[in-house]
Amino acid sequence: MPSIEERDALRMRLLRELYDVTMRGGRLFAYDSWCTEESLDRDEVELASEWLVDRGLARAPVMGPMLQLTPAGQDRVEDEMRGPPGPAAGETSTDLTVGSDQRGSSSNASAAVSWGVAAWRPSS
Repeated sequence: MPSIEERDALRMRLLRELYDVTMRGGRLFAYDSWCTEESLDRDEVELASEWLVDRGLARAPVMGPMLQLTPAGQDRVEDEMRGPPGPAAGETSTDLTVGSDQRGSSSNASAAVSWGVAAWRPSS
């Protein structure tokens, strides 16, 4: 049985692959062949796909091993690609280390959680 870290990594890997397929113009991603090409456990990929669907990051519009990226899924991948935000212009930022990785801001901070890693972002 995979660890939670391994499952998280597989979920993100599947979401990134779905994102890449979508950005290349694909409407649906058939992950069966991807499992074979990447030598991945089909049952674990199925669990990862269900997790993505349950959280609104992907849709399963047809029966079978097919996924479609949602706007929330696209946002999640692009947020990961951007990395943690820096301080807004004119603000002072204080880095805090509590548990995983957290960033603090001196004013109006709101919490955002991404894949189990907390990051503080200034509110708009």
